[in-house]
Amino acid sequence: MLSSYLVMSVLGIIIILLIISLIKLGKGDFQQLALKMAGEDRNRLEVLKPCPVCGSMLKKGQTVHSVYYRNAGRHENLKVEEIFTHIYGCPHCWPDNSQHPRTCPVCSKTLSKDGYLVARTYRKAGRKDHVHVVGCTECKRVR
Repeated sequence: MLSSYLVMSVLGIIIILLIISLIKLGKGDFQQLALKMAGEDRNRLEVLKPCPVCGSMLKKGQTVHSVYYRNAGRHENLKVEEIFTHIYGCPHCWPDNSQHPRTCPVCSKTLSKDGYLVARTYRKAGRKDHVHVVGCTECKRVR
């Protein structure tokens, strides 16, 4: 009877050790597999971004035509450079293309052929540019 208890306790300890080792091995393999699959998905994923003028989705490599005027100013305490920007459009809407109407996101008016968006670009070292559209040639007209 004592030997059966001894055998049962030894078997119980062995089972517990096996379960612990399976959990440790399984966790490491699962994490490596998940990271590998996530990396493959990120590589296949194509991120599309909208044009601020016409709203059409831009593929990788397509850019928005903008002109920067660097005399806007610098915020020394934040180390941010503020740049006045004119945004003309993407390859779908600039130069003139009637298939993609060019509209202002602020006033919703249609832009003329030579119209553009007026924006401020904030540039900080080590970060992507932040663009804030403040209007267009229609709603920000000099009076």
